[in-house]
Amino acid sequence: MIKNDKQIFFNRVKGEITEIADGDEFSSITLKVGHVNTRQVNLCFKTAFKEGLIGEAQIGQVVEAQFYLTSHNRHERWYTTATLLALQQISQLPRQ
Repeated sequence: MIKNDKQIFFNRVKGEITEIADGDEFSSITLKVGHVNTRQVNLCFKTAFKEGLIGEAQIGQVVEAQFYLTSHNRHERWYTTATLLALQQISQLPRQ
């Protein structure tokens, strides 16, 4: 987990890993979340922290991801990034 002393609360989402994308500087992991109306959530992280963040995670595993959001305005448009802080494997998704 990445240490952040300034922020206490973070977002969490549970889902199934559908993609792990490696990059030179930044990588990402995509989760399928939801029950009836599923959607894709893409979380990014620095490639240098990959081993410590996702470890042995594989496509198809059900995980809980802890992340935070950041937004910035460029050329009169807003862009939002979800940054992965921690990933924990769970046995299964709760059913509703």
